[in-house]
Amino acid sequence: MGLFLHVCLGAAFLCNMMFGHVLSFCHNTDIVASKNEESKCFMGTCTNSTCICTNGWGGSLCDYCHGRVMVNQSSGYITDGPHPYLNSSACSWLIKPAIKHSSLKLTLLEFGSECGWDYLYIYDGDSAFSPLIGTYSGLVAINETTHYPELLAKSGTAFLQFYSDVAYRLSGFNISYSIDTCLYNCSDRGVCTDGVCICDDGWSGVACKYQVNAETKDWLALSIPPNITPRASFDVASDIDVMWMYGGFAFEDPYSELVAYNASTEKWLIIENNGTFPPSRYSHSMVFYDNKLLVFGGKLCENETSVNDLWEFDTTLSTWRLVSYNTTFDNVPGQYHSSLTLSGHSANLVKLSNTSEFMFVFFGYHPFEEYSSFVYKYNPTQKLWSRPKLFGKKISGFYGHSSAYDEYGSQIYVHGGYGVSGLSQDTFVYNPRTNWVRIVKNGGGPRYLHSAVFYGWTMYVFGGNTHNDTSQSTGALCYSSDFLTYNSYCNRWKYVPTPNFTVDFERFGHKAVVLTTNGLSNIFVTSGYNGKMIPNILTYNPVPCHYHQANESICNGTFDEGQCIWDSGKCVSTSSIVDTVNLNIDPLCRNLSHDDFEKKCQEYSGCEACLSNLYNCTYCEDKNTCHYSKNNPSCLSKCNDDNYCSKFKNCFQCESFDSKCKWVNGQCKNGSTAQSVCNINSTCYQQLTCSDCTKHSNSKCMWCLNKNQCIQTNSYVVHFPYGQCFEWTNVKQTCRDYNCSSLKTCTLCQRNSKCGWCDDGTETGRGFCLNGADQGPIAIGNTHSNEKCLSKSWYFSTCPSCQCNGHSKCFANGTCIHCENNTSGLQCQRCSEGYFGEALNGGSCQECACNNKATNCHALSGNCFCFTKGVVGNFCEKCDYSSGYIGNATNNGTCYYKLTENYQFQFTFTIPADEYITGINFQNTPVAQDDVQMSFESEKPVTITLGSSVTSQNEAHLTVEAQNVSSLQYTFNADQYSLGTNLNSTILIHVTDIQVPCRIKISLIQRSNRLLHILLILFSSFLVILFMAALTWKLKIMYDAYRLRATRAVELKQMAARPFAGMNLICDELLVKENACSPQSEINLNAETALCEEKCSTDSVCLMTVVLCMPSESEDTENTKQYSFEANIMRTFGKSSFMFGTTLALEKSRRLKMVCESQNNTYNESFLQMLPSCKQNSS
Repeated sequence: MGLFLHVCLGAAFLCNMMFGHVLSFCHNTDIVASKNEESKCFMGTCTNSTCICTNGWGGSLCDYCHGRVMVNQSSGYITDGPHPYLNSSACSWLIKPAIKHSSLKLTLLEFGSECGWDYLYIYDGDSAFSPLIGTYSGLVAINETTHYPELLAKSGTAFLQFYSDVAYRLSGFNISYSIDTCLYNCSDRGVCTDGVCICDDGWSGVACKYQVNAETKDWLALSIPPNITPRASFDVASDIDVMWMYGGFAFEDPYSELVAYNASTEKWLIIENNGTFPPSRYSHSMVFYDNKLLVFGGKLCENETSVNDLWEFDTTLSTWRLVSYNTTFDNVPGQYHSSLTLSGHSANLVKLSNTSEFMFVFFGYHPFEEYSSFVYKYNPTQKLWSRPKLFGKKISGFYGHSSAYDEYGSQIYVHGGYGVSGLSQDTFVYNPRTNWVRIVKNGGGPRYLHSAVFYGWTMYVFGGNTHNDTSQSTGALCYSSDFLTYNSYCNRWKYVPTPNFTVDFERFGHKAVVLTTNGLSNIFVTSGYNGKMIPNILTYNPVPCHYHQANESICNGTFDEGQCIWDSGKCVSTSSIVDTVNLNIDPLCRNLSHDDFEKKCQEYSGCEACLSNLYNCTYCEDKNTCHYSKNNPSCLSKCNDDNYCSKFKNCFQCESFDSKCKWVNGQCKNGSTAQSVCNINSTCYQQLTCSDCTKHSNSKCMWCLNKNQCIQTNSYVVHFPYGQCFEWTNVKQTCRDYNCSSLKTCTLCQRNSKCGWCDDGTETGRGFCLNGADQGPIAIGNTHSNEKCLSKSWYFSTCPSCQCNGHSKCFANGTCIHCENNTSGLQCQRCSEGYFGEALNGGSCQECACNNKATNCHALSGNCFCFTKGVVGNFCEKCDYSSGYIGNATNNGTCYYKLTENYQFQFTFTIPADEYITGINFQNTPVAQDDVQMSFESEKPVTITLGSSVTSQNEAHLTVEAQNVSSLQYTFNADQYSLGTNLNSTILIHVTDIQVPCRIKISLIQRSNRLLHILLILFSSFLVILFMAALTWKLKIMYDAYRLRATRAVELKQMAARPFAGMNLICDELLVKENACSPQSEINLNAETALCEEKCSTDSVCLMTVVLCMPSESEDTENTKQYSFEANIMRTFGKSSFMFGTTLALEKSRRLKMVCESQNNTYNESFLQMLPSCKQNSS
């Protein structure tokens, strides 16, 4: 609003024009965000430090427009407020001067809104049913060479409606208005009489802007007659000096759709619709062929539906005919809309031979395929469509681009447009003979809905929408006045200066065509849109070439603009030259050598980039390099198209092109065997309700409320380039019925620009919303009896002072006395807590049915807001099992969160998810018979009740209650609570009085001797095992010893019983002879015996110790050897005569018995008993 404040403070005469509330605005230019002073309320009065806003204003300082305002001064100002406007604004103003007058002029002193999204709608009349004369969006640039945009409401009354969406805010607007004044003060070329300009001679138009019979010069503005409706997104076709114009989007409906303009006579001709004719449309295409106009596709004005029909108009017979055509491709793939259902496409007629002409249709927008990447070729003779396969540069398709045919190069140039990635500045060249697509040098910045035509070998690009759809605009405007040229021979862009016109120059949605009159070709730029539909034609007339006959450099200086060239010593027009082979053009361009071309080609990598430029490159696949074709003629001139399908970014595009292309995992792939079927029901176009359109959270689709249409989010500016959509949403919760009859309050009713409020006369605020204007209701379609309203009850620009929705009457100041019928609020607009229903406009409220588990419920649906966490259901009748809560919420039961011992749990309560939660319950059933220690912490004080229950008894016993605590430590005694017993006792913890937002932590720790018991058992078990192992080892040792002894005994017995050896002891023989065998003899104890005999355990054998006398010869006899003790004594010194030894022998009695028996003597057993034992004789 800075510009408006400057105007108000700096120009006293403007301030003096302001009345009433507008005067107070002048006095409050130093507004500060405070509500403590009366002067700080922008549009209201300060009462008790609070701003009381006047009708149509809101905010704490009454500084934002809100609602509908009527002004009745003869002049003044309209503004949305001193700050950038709010998101989701819906404000309207009815300007209805009280004094008698003929017309009303509006001047946009300042305007700034989000281009293509936030609009100001201006109607010539008292409502939105009046004729629409302007839909402003974007930035309106003002400089010293242009006038402020102005509009004239011929009815003398104007209705303004401003809508903004949920994103991006700009400065807003300031508009001045005055009665009985003329637009632009008649441009100082006439006299203003009752708001009508009486122009001076030689000038015409409503503001005397257009010169009559002007001399030829580069730019000229021509007025379109009042009976020819200005429009946008139409199409034109030329026949020498005649321009045919058909269709388009216009504010007026109906209008003359087909008109012809003769440039030679400067006359317009309206073609009346007789018989069969096509329905009104825009964003279509049209070409002139064999005295016929071919009109194809587009979007119907009636319902914004794209079509695929082809109409033919015979210019000689003035008749329309619907063409029945065939296609060489599957025109209805997957049983959805025809692939030819396009809008925003372009078409060119190309003569491929002396006898054949074809119409080429480029790109456009398809309801399912979205931005179409196809080129279609139509044969008018055979009435046959084909879809050629493109080579070279892959293009994803655009809407609102331009295409122009270069007759010299026999190629079509496609520039700009709006696609998947937004605005484009790319320029492609298409060869209709080879279907080859190359990309050329970019220039001029991105744009769409512009125009482009060829003049000579130069393409002229004008205007368009150049904004980037964000609030961060870098100078790009919704309505551009750019004028650029592209020289196709030199591949060079150039800006061309534009004149300082006082007429509307910047625009988009216009069309351009070349018409030839008197041998000279001029460019005609027709109509278009810049906030209003522009009623003029701009002609660009190049300076005649013979003016430069004396100067070759000046002549060639116009070459980039396609005008003139020096040839054979004279300056000639490029449009008059057909044979360009012998012209000396290279010096005017960059004359590149073979080496230069080679360097250019080497800058490209990859086959597509290499072959898609203008430097005649070839691609060497084996080396992955790009070279100039004349240096490497053997390399590829076409790329391998194995990845051709990958260019399609949509399932429907992929499936519609070729059976080899299949949509797999979100990509279009070549040669896939997968059977993919495009889901037509998932497309935005198929969603018929707001809830279906916005059911997904990815914002893929958006719903236009006033159009009842679902569209793709990235195509909003494609569907509604002229502000056709007032309000949109992509959030299901904000869906609402846009019909007047569904709006329940006066405020909501007047938010809709087409509605007014009829009060029922009870003085309680009840009434009904109807389609209407300031004068009263307007019947739309079938008129019902309740759609009539007495004038005293009709409220269009204000609301009744009492707005209590039928539930109370008001005090004198409009305040509700007492809200009845279980309602509450300043206007009794909602049900009281504990009640639900639709309180608006006399609706009823019912008590919430919440099973004693909630005190409040949803105001409309009645769904209860349960105050215990984990209790869910519309009536708080269920437990949230999915979140871990158990129990039974019916019959005064409740739900518990099951805690686990020895683990800490944390619960966070937030707004709005837990706004109504005041409590939570926990339970745990210990298995062990040990104490359980509870630890509890809370950010805010709560009440905790502790207890237990026995499952078999099914009743709870609450034992401890702690109020207003933030932390608590408590031990559940195992004996007291019977924990871990057969009673199956359960610990219960109830937490109440929770204050959201809040965070609590709780843990249960069961401290027991179980671990010690386990350790003791393990240790004892270990000791037992160790003892058993030792015992087992000992027994094993003993058993092994026994086995060893037994084995030895057996071995000894076996050894002793061996038959190979035997000996007789001398002592035994002596004993036997003298004693053992003679029982009657006296026993001689002096006989020689063994020193000792030790019996073994078996008593069979013994160990005998004996002394032996070494043998020696007797000295008495030489022949007989006698061994005797005496003889041994006499042995020589140094030689041992005795020897001690041990031997294993039979036990003595057995041995002696054997000796006696061998001698046939009786053994004397008493003899053995008299022998000394081994121990007695051991010494």
